[in-house]
Amino acid sequence: MHDWKRTVFLIVLMGLQFIPLPGRADPVTDRLAGVLADLDAVSAADLETPSRAAAFLQIVARAFDLDRMALASLSPEDLPEPEAWDAYQDAYLSHTVQTFLQKLAAYGPTVSTPVGLRIAQDGAQVFVFRSQAGGRTTQMGWVLCPDGSLRICDVEIYGIRASSYQGRQFARALARLGWEGFLADLQGGALVPPG
Repeated sequence: MHDWKRTVFLIVLMGLQFIPLPGRADPVTDRLAGVLADLDAVSAADLETPSRAAAFLQIVARAFDLDRMALASLSPEDLPEPEAWDAYQDAYLSHTVQTFLQKLAAYGPTVSTPVGLRIAQDGAQVFVFRSQAGGRTTQMGWVLCPDGSLRICDVEIYGIRASSYQGRQFARALARLGWEGFLADLQGGALVPPG
């Protein structure tokens, strides 16, 4: 066999190993790709804002562990008293919905492409995808909960975890506004990150 033919043959053979075989699909990637497709569909659907928010919440409730996400977004010294936890969870949920709706209003519907799974430095599995909206592409990832539930415990944007960003943002807001003011701003969408 000529050298160039051998090279082409080896390239084709190496490429074939990345084509999934029937019956050998990755259930983690398949499940998360389905969640991603559901979110893209909600972003593109012709829905009034309350219906879109409700559809988004159904997906989020099914796929994300919002309790862990809310907890991870506060430093240990900023954790609310037990009687204030429910109010914080409600405000965090509202913040999550407001973030989705404001980004959708600013950039339009998303078209997302799964990239695959990777292991983060802390050992967590991260489902990586690219999301296009409004002429821009964003590299994102969903950090899976360590309990094997296939639920999402954090979100990465260009490798920066939302819990880390929110932790700093929320700590500043708490220091400036106090607990009640922080909850009001979180509930009302004032803490939705720009861009």
